[in-house]
Amino acid sequence: MASDLHLIILARTRRKLVTKSRGYLGMAREEALKDDVIAVSCGGNFPVVLCTCGDRYYVSGGCYV
Repeated sequence: MASDLHLIILARTRRKLVTKSRGYLGMAREEALKDDVIAVSCGGNFPVVLCTCGDRYYVSGGCYV
């Protein structure tokens, strides 16, 4: 029952579960890709997903880790 509720929440918020190379578990936007970077900016209150676009990064959205 609880796992069904988690799936419903993920689907309704357009989020997916992600794992980091060190084993951390998180939740990010559906558009997040394998090579995206999770970072916290100086003075930031929460982590964000950074997507690569050539040699630059852009903020894809917030996430939870």
